[in-house]
Amino acid sequence: MTTLEQLPGAFRLGKSKDAGPLAQRARDENVPPANIVNHALVPAMALVGERFKRNDRYAPVAGSAVEKANELVGAGADHPVS
Repeated sequence: MTTLEQLPGAFRLGKSKDAGPLAQRARDENVPPANIVNHALVPAMALVGERFKRNDRYAPVAGSAVEKANELVGAGADHPVS
């Protein structure tokens, strides 16, 4: 399983401690920031939104994982991720 494939799992489980290093590893593997955002962060944010609508208690934890990974991806990008 590639790093990019592992990231969404970290978000689903709300593992912010895993999401940050996985996002950094993807950057170290030269995965373009747009690919990280489009293939891991956007789907994860959609999941967080769905969980939030259902009042799922894990939504803030998953959101924290997405936020941490987004910080790393944005910090390493040539253009800021918005």
